[in-house]
Amino acid sequence: MASGRSRVMNVLTRLAMWVIFRRPEKITLHRATMLALDQKQKLRLPPGVTMEDVAEPIAGRWLRTSSANKQVILYLHGGAFIMRLPNGHTTMVASFCADSQCQAFMPWYRLAPEHPLPAAPDDCLAAYRMLLDSGHAPRDIVVMGDSAGGNLALVLLHRIKAAGLPMPAGAIALSPITDFAQISASWRMNTWRDPMYRVQRFVNPVEHYLDGANPIAPEVSPYYGDFSGFPPIHLLVGGVEALLDDSVGMARKAIENQVPAHLQIWQGMPHVFVLQDFLPETKFAKREIAKWLRNLCESAPNSIPLYRSCVEFFDLQMFTGQLRRTTNDRYLMIPPIPLEQAE
Repeated sequence: MASGRSRVMNVLTRLAMWVIFRRPEKITLHRATMLALDQKQKLRLPPGVTMEDVAEPIAGRWLRTSSANKQVILYLHGGAFIMRLPNGHTTMVASFCADSQCQAFMPWYRLAPEHPLPAAPDDCLAAYRMLLDSGHAPRDIVVMGDSAGGNLALVLLHRIKAAGLPMPAGAIALSPITDFAQISASWRMNTWRDPMYRVQRFVNPVEHYLDGANPIAPEVSPYYGDFSGFPPIHLLVGGVEALLDDSVGMARKAIENQVPAHLQIWQGMPHVFVLQDFLPETKFAKREIAKWLRNLCESAPNSIPLYRSCVEFFDLQMFTGQLRRTTNDRYLMIPPIPLEQAE
């Protein structure tokens, strides 16, 4: 079950996506429409977080805090590989920085269809090399992304491994695309449950991004690669997403390869819901991400086998505001966030 706000948002999002993507049009027109909507959002930076746009050596945007924390997030934005939504993503990533006291760099990787595969993965690898060359230790770098950026974050691990570079401390993928072959039940079963499904239908990355590439190559679909030597992976996905199975499969593949994986499924929530600050679930989800970032450097052994502790379900009680966290057959009721913090 989702909160009342989330239920209303799902309905409004479905209507908005139906209007915007009511017919197939040129990708550039869809891009312009979404960018115009993004520009109407106010860019909000939490206290203590500063922003700097840079053109060299890699074009992108830095978000910095005054903390002495050396951890840096390499954030790869979503947008179906074809668009960039600077205001929305900057506001979200800035909140991650404030919660975890990390700094973050968002590279403006090249977009399809003008620059199809492998332009985006090449740019992401170049951004990772830039962080290493500028003195950031691999153990202080966390690769993170949402949707298409979640795909790129996981693909980047394969590219780092192939290049013989040291792995980052970990990777976080929010609602990632991991299997372009679309061999999943949720891709079909959640067609009418996922408010964002029309975007994925009309803005078709297989056509505009892959450009004829093999859909099961690891640099396209990270699920099909070799995970050996990968760092810990944190996955977050909504329970009504068409891409739900992409995260479930990724977690299963990681555990099979002895890679610590943490999958959180948020019941009733849509694609990349953490972009919506006004949702109570978003407040909880951001807390979980910040906690995972803080604990990433701890190496205390887990007494529970990975396969028994890697998947959690979150369900916000609509009337009480309590959050139920379920891990297999164990659950824990988390007190509601005070109203002044949830607004």
